[in-house]
Amino acid sequence: MAFTFTIDGYDRNDYLILSSLEVTEGSGPHGDTCSFVIEIPNALVPDTVDRPTSGNPVEITIDKNLPTEVVHFKGIVAEVTEEPFNPDVTRYSCSCTDYTRWLDRVLITTERPAELAGDRIKALVTWILNELEGAPFPFGTSHVENGYTVEAESYDYVTLSSILSSLAETCIYHWYVDFDKEIYFYEIESADNVSPLDTSYSNILDLDDSDTNLVIGDIVISEDSTQIKNRIYIKGYSEKDSNARPETHTAEADKSFYKLFQAPWDAESTTVTVDGTPRTVVIDPLDGAQVTLDGKEGLAYICTFNMGLRFPLTDLPTAGQAIAITYHSELPDRISMFEDKASIDFFADRESYGTASVNQSSGVHSFMVSVPNVKVTSIDPIEAMGEYLLARYAWPLRSGSFTTYSLTGWKSGQYFNLTSDSAHRDIYDYESYWKSGDDETKNPVVMYVHQVRKTFQVVSDGAGGTEELVREEVEFSNQPYLS
Repeated sequence: MAFTFTIDGYDRNDYLILSSLEVTEGSGPHGDTCSFVIEIPNALVPDTVDRPTSGNPVEITIDKNLPTEVVHFKGIVAEVTEEPFNPDVTRYSCSCTDYTRWLDRVLITTERPAELAGDRIKALVTWILNELEGAPFPFGTSHVENGYTVEAESYDYVTLSSILSSLAETCIYHWYVDFDKEIYFYEIESADNVSPLDTSYSNILDLDDSDTNLVIGDIVISEDSTQIKNRIYIKGYSEKDSNARPETHTAEADKSFYKLFQAPWDAESTTVTVDGTPRTVVIDPLDGAQVTLDGKEGLAYICTFNMGLRFPLTDLPTAGQAIAITYHSELPDRISMFEDKASIDFFADRESYGTASVNQSSGVHSFMVSVPNVKVTSIDPIEAMGEYLLARYAWPLRSGSFTTYSLTGWKSGQYFNLTSDSAHRDIYDYESYWKSGDDETKNPVVMYVHQVRKTFQVVSDGAGGTEELVREEVEFSNQPYLS
């Protein structure tokens, strides 16, 4: 087995303390990291061997008799700590990051229309390239899938990685940057993203299966209900009234401002006439300047702040003229409630015991989200927010970890199915079980890999030689996104 370890393109395997080498693969903005220690004789520095410095490229590969090498890490040295090991040798402790953090070299300040999420990602990469004016931004987008249509948005000095994370959660996608600086944006349960278990075990980790136990060990399973929220209140948002409200006023001499019953939603859906003659409706800038008060002929100004209609001083209606305005009201301080009835029933069953009323639970776990600055033209975005929060918090968080030496190839973002029958750990998907009404069928829990930690060690190959062995520790949970 050929183990390759290079810094700045030079082989440094002879100086590497292999037991210190650790690679951690994370998802999204976290990227992959690496740490190691090398010890270099002082007599070799700098004429024969260069000391490692921050910014040096690092590459780690292992050839497991496959047609191509397995790349475990590519990135750059982020930090180096130099200290004497003995009078003749210096120890260099290095921490490295992959290229994901290079995504955020340019802050994004632009507006995008409603479009497919994948198109937005490609457009933003192009925008960054234009901002750099010919300087390299080496990220490709050939592996960015379309996703779904996302709403128009304005970005004000925002990082690309944060936009990718937001789009991923909106579309229920994952993203990462590979070692060749290609951006991947894909469905969380796509066929290309199954775990290494798919090869021999149909992507199922069955804790009761003795064959699986031979290749995966040290299995730890946790369940956490401390953050349960199965009844969500979303309050404080403003909503556009679907019905248009007509109002009439009689013009008074030298009067420019007319109070309305409610605040108009916008200028586009508002009409104003004076004795039947239409006026062009615009939003009142409310800057108090005389030029603003004088205004322009033919205009009518509306203001949501003081719920009023104002005419320019240069074109006031004549006393006695009929003023007609039709507008959609802004309905403020709205509140909506969303709940997961199956989750409430599940917790009522789990939390109750005996027959005494004092020992019974309603199963309700309430939570309120205040969104006072949100304005919506329909209830759809609020419903989407409620559904998202319930999907994330209405059921227990189930997480765990395991280690493996032989079933390698684990990566953050992969998924697999976890199960154990009722005679053992009784692990199944609570949500599908309680929502189906089927008392007989218990489906496996879909688990998502969040982090893979790799360590390396030298072992005997059984033929008088040695080989480098990779130990992979995999962390996972039933939530595709973790805070």
